[in-house]
Amino acid sequence: MGKVRLLPFRCQACGHRFRKFAPSFGDSKAERREFTRVPTRLPANFRGRDEQGQGVVTDLSIAGARLYTGTRIGSGELLQLTIQNPGDRGSLAVDVVVVVRNANPMRLGLAFIEMKPEEKRRLGELVQYRLGARLNPS
Repeated sequence: MGKVRLLPFRCQACGHRFRKFAPSFGDSKAERREFTRVPTRLPANFRGRDEQGQGVVTDLSIAGARLYTGTRIGSGELLQLTIQNPGDRGSLAVDVVVVVRNANPMRLGLAFIEMKPEEKRRLGELVQYRLGARLNPS
């Protein structure tokens, strides 16, 4: 019989905190995350102090993302990230300052550390839309 844990979460749209019961799979990163990440395939551009490049955001929440890129970036680097959201209503870009939390060849784990309120609202809408589409497929 599997274990069940009471996990903390926060609504990505309004910031309300709540807890929910969920199956436990050990001490996984997904269980420690405050916000649910949603799968995406969004093009992104970034620039840092000494580097710039392009990549694809494949995992997104209002607190962070996973970025696949061929550009080598070290942990702890600060980047300006622009996520492109091509959609029915044209392209929507979200600009955010990020810190690289972990860096592997071809993959970066990013934490969002600074964004304007309008950017945060747009990012929240994008995540909520993707989360809703994932939970309620047509």
